[in-house]
Amino acid sequence: DGVLEVYLFPTGRLGELAGAFLRGLVAHLPGGPVTLCRARHVRIEAPEPVSCQVDGDAAATTPVEIELLEERFRLVVP
Repeated sequence: DGVLEVYLFPTGRLGELAGAFLRGLVAHLPGGPVTLCRARHVRIEAPEPVSCQVDGDAAATTPVEIELLEERFRLVVP
């Protein structure tokens, strides 16, 4: 649909993350303290550099910018 779904966790505390995990298993996110924002461009910053991953592979450190482009590709699969 051309937008990112960004889930925001206010504190990132273990209890908050565990609650969100359980909520995701039995219901759906967002809920509780977790909020959802939709955007085409996201910038992630931190007071100190933090490692970031893309699909489980090390990619960069903060600050990181993610932007969806208009380009589309048609794939033909036999």
